[in-house]
Amino acid sequence: MAKQSALEILIVDDQLDIPLALSAMLKELADVNISVVVDGQEAMGALAGTKFDLLFLDLQLPLVTGEEVLDAIATGEDDIQKPRHIIVMSAGARLDELRTRLSAGVVDGLLEKPFRYADLQGIIADVTTGDFLSDL
Repeated sequence: MAKQSALEILIVDDQLDIPLALSAMLKELADVNISVVVDGQEAMGALAGTKFDLLFLDLQLPLVTGEEVLDAIATGEDDIQKPRHIIVMSAGARLDELRTRLSAGVVDGLLEKPFRYADLQGIIADVTTGDFLSDL
């Protein structure tokens, strides 16, 4: 059986403890290459240069918001490459709004902060099996 290549993951969050914790958990779950950026402008630059398997995107970002990043992905603005899967991260206050985006097919899943290890296990299982489910 051929070895599956590492998942290319981009984490975008301006609270540095979030990417650190998320990265540590993801490294336990799969073979991953993780890139971390702290604002939407850096995210758009990273997305223009690399085809990511998975994007974890916070919406409340400095300079360029996560919403603006999603809009740029949807339109292919600035040669941005759409990641295979997009997970939006947010605290509970915005979850209803995010579920609307999820049902519209804009994002693949939601990860509520604070996130749980079991939530990440489900996401990685769905991505690695190609059976991604938007039921988070």
